[in-house]
Amino acid sequence: MLSANFINNPLTSLPITTLQIMVGNWLVGNGLRTNFEAIKWGEFNFSAILALKPLLVPYLIGSAALMIVALFLGYFSMLHYSEYMRQRKKPKAAALLSDDSS
Repeated sequence: MLSANFINNPLTSLPITTLQIMVGNWLVGNGLRTNFEAIKWGEFNFSAILALKPLLVPYLIGSAALMIVALFLGYFSMLHYSEYMRQRKKPKAAALLSDDSS
């Protein structure tokens, strides 16, 4: 899924991923810095995916936190917008009904 996001939207993938890691580090209590020294890049292979734990844990926690914030912002903004659109269309519907009854 991350690779599909990078292919479809490469300009925002890096800033969003960086923000997720920074928020995750802040929530874990590491501050805003990431400890890249804990990752053994020379010994990295597919079976050593757990070596990414200093990045993976803050990434997952930051993703979940930002997802929850975006969920509430999106839900309440769409709820407000749908109410606005309903109020905007009510006079038109009332005018159509009154024209049909006369």
